[in-house]
Amino acid sequence: MLDIHRKLLDQKHVEEDQRTLFRYFCEAILVLRYFQRPEAVKAFKASDWINKRNVDGRIHMEVQSTKQSATFSLTEEDSAMLDAYFQKIRPGCLQDSVDDQGRFFLSKQGLPVGNVTSDLRRLHEQYELPKFSSQQARRAQSTMACSSSDEPADGRRVRKQKRGRGAADQYDRDFGAFLLQFPATASSSPPTKKKRIRCGVSI
Repeated sequence: MLDIHRKLLDQKHVEEDQRTLFRYFCEAILVLRYFQRPEAVKAFKASDWINKRNVDGRIHMEVQSTKQSATFSLTEEDSAMLDAYFQKIRPGCLQDSVDDQGRFFLSKQGLPVGNVTSDLRRLHEQYELPKFSSQQARRAQSTMACSSSDEPADGRRVRKQKRGRGAADQYDRDFGAFLLQFPATASSSPPTKKKRIRCGVSI
């Protein structure tokens, strides 16, 4: 992705399939790194991006175009990736005869992206990554947050027993371990299966 990003900034030619892949990656940043629901990413508008604010070195976002507004803060690195899409790729998708509805993410035909979940699946298939959903990512975040809290271990154990999710909890912990070992950043590259096994990540 860094190579595509560099080409975009240098005004070099980027193939259509690479532009689409870069869009998938930007969607994945919001869903898997910032735990936004696919519906919120789909509804994300250009005006939300234009109105972003820099707060203490992070890019503060308020997405007001969903039934339940979303608020999150991007790192400058992730913000640079989304801005490259907005400045270098999105304008080429706009068409006079198509209503883009002011959405941030557009297909190459100029229409609002229809299915963020499908886009993420295509990204995973492209790099042969383990398949996981946005719901699993959010559950992993919740599980990791609970595990690292100041709550006594006995209290966490009782609460987990009440939840009664068994294998699902184990999968969440496995996915949490995956995120810790291989965080999805603008400068990271997809881990190979051999590397995942070597690091003891089972998914």
